[in-house]
Amino acid sequence: MRILYSLAALFISCVFVLAPPVTSAAEPDMNGKCYGPTKTLTPELKAAFVEEVSALAIKAEHDHGIPAPILAAMSIDESGYGTTKLALATHNVLSYKWSGKSGPGGRALFTLTCQDKNDEGNVYIVFKDRADAADFVSDKLAKSKYYKAATLAYRQAVASGADREASAKAWFRTIAPTYNPYQSQAYIAKVLKAADDPIEVSSGKRDPKTTLWNLATVTNATKATDPKKGGGAQAHLAAVKKAQLASYAITQATNDCPSPAADMFGWPAKKLKACDYKVGPKASPRTAHVVLLDVPPEQTVAWIETACSKQLQGLSGCFDVLVKCAQNNSGMMIPVSGNMMEDMDGVHWKNYFFRNGMTVTFETQGNGGTDQIDSAKQNDLTTMPDSAIKSIPSGVTRFWRTKSQQFAKQFPNQGAPANLKSPAERQQWLDTAKQELLNALSNPENRLLTAWVGAHPKTLAKGVCPEDNSP
Repeated sequence: MRILYSLAALFISCVFVLAPPVTSAAEPDMNGKCYGPTKTLTPELKAAFVEEVSALAIKAEHDHGIPAPILAAMSIDESGYGTTKLALATHNVLSYKWSGKSGPGGRALFTLTCQDKNDEGNVYIVFKDRADAADFVSDKLAKSKYYKAATLAYRQAVASGADREASAKAWFRTIAPTYNPYQSQAYIAKVLKAADDPIEVSSGKRDPKTTLWNLATVTNATKATDPKKGGGAQAHLAAVKKAQLASYAITQATNDCPSPAADMFGWPAKKLKACDYKVGPKASPRTAHVVLLDVPPEQTVAWIETACSKQLQGLSGCFDVLVKCAQNNSGMMIPVSGNMMEDMDGVHWKNYFFRNGMTVTFETQGNGGTDQIDSAKQNDLTTMPDSAIKSIPSGVTRFWRTKSQQFAKQFPNQGAPANLKSPAERQQWLDTAKQELLNALSNPENRLLTAWVGAHPKTLAKGVCPEDNSP
């Protein structure tokens, strides 16, 4: 099947927004605009799209060996942060054309009748969602005869230790004239600007807080590999997915863990899972309620690989030991709020209430009890404000066990408190942990993990999960 060239989005600058799929050839009325954004591109809209597409791009690099920063930036430019007529109608945020009479894999096709006559081919694939679009197009960029050689060259360059940003730019300059022959040089310039600063593309500057080149810090171990040979991205992803089976609040949930009805304590509802679950013997099970952060396995892979690269470079088995420590410590769960019951002695399930990934106590509820707490009270405690927190006993965050002092030592300018004695200090650490976890959802580095690894290099180098005070 011949793959046609992609649509150049002439007036587009940035990234993604959710919309229901359209499976017919009917075009919505978008105020006469064909290529440009159809909505006001507010900072909030841009940031949400960048967050979404960054996670999809990281997964694409893991699965297909496509440079994540470029794929995310292409999506921004092609779709106007997901607001172009085409993006809204098809989820086709990479403007991928199709020349066949029927869509691939049973997908529908969409005709963009307003398209410039000089831009050949106006039939596009309708995807079920943006994840489907990113995965499909990345697979074509890896395997199609038009792009395969460039992608292989990129993978080989990264594997040899070449600079990832330079290698990604070389890949893009090679594939762009084929992917978008419609004013390709202008297209290259716009996409690279979007990679530098996806929020203020036209600035021509690089914002270190938002630049998509942060996605390039994914280590060489994330390059696409042959799963039959083992190792690399496929093996790492499989290891994390296997470890996630320890997430008993999810695997033993009685309600399929839906997203909460509304945001909680500054956490977006769409990033959360509210789980009602059972533990203990079948004859007399214990029930509990907890809200967990929804972390895709691909994101966890990126966090671990980045931490190993930054803190324990060259250590064989680094990835495996960090997976083991995450599984043993928290069952691969980050409790945002609620009752995370634990059977640390293997016999008694005990109640432990959490907030922002760490255990907390309230005036009306301590931790460590084995009694069955009424479900209404559990729900009340889950929604209790931060101001009601009496103490943070250990002060360590999940998946791993990062102390505020460890984070402050590694990142001294981020405001982590030295102690957790006062309400102000506790709130400061709760806020810091929350923001770091939210940032990490769209970044290959989880700085809480980086700080934890940096605090225990000697113990981890032995392949052992450290105690809180281990070197």
